[in-house]
Amino acid sequence: MVILSYAHPLVLDDGTPRFPKARVVMSRVEYEFWSSPELRARLGSGSIYGRAELENLMAAWVDRCLPPARERHERLSGETEIASGITTFDAAGHISVAISSGADSLLFADDLLIVREHAADADWTSMFDLDPQTLVQTRRRLPDGAAADRNLVFHYHFGEAGRFRRRGAHWEWEPRDP
Repeated sequence: MVILSYAHPLVLDDGTPRFPKARVVMSRVEYEFWSSPELRARLGSGSIYGRAELENLMAAWVDRCLPPARERHERLSGETEIASGITTFDAAGHISVAISSGADSLLFADDLLIVREHAADADWTSMFDLDPQTLVQTRRRLPDGAAADRNLVFHYHFGEAGRFRRRGAHWEWEPRDP
């Protein structure tokens, strides 16, 4: 099983499918977003990200990466236990994954937080955040739950595991000791 937190490449540089026999799990919201005829018609116009060349690159990437596993995609919505101790949940159009075993738990929060400062100010957004309001709401909820449960958290962009710690009205990222 391969869990796509967002539309990751499923092919090697030469076009060979990665994990050709794996079940592929991804967000229904994200799959429908990238497959939408309306979006596809707008990509390359500069009306989505403000840069036509970036949108053309993204369209080519999606065309190359999603189709090889289309027939194996399992598109999820809401909270879903996909295996014992492994639960996926919606995270602003992407999927986050909660993994638990006994008293231990890890939350993989994909790229909800791009930089550590997002923990302190969840309202910061970028040109890639097409639904900033939902993203900000998710960023505000994530540390609350993770801190309450003392979950170890891994963010793709941080490249390390850690925990959230409350600092007044904000959160601070606390890297795990090596």
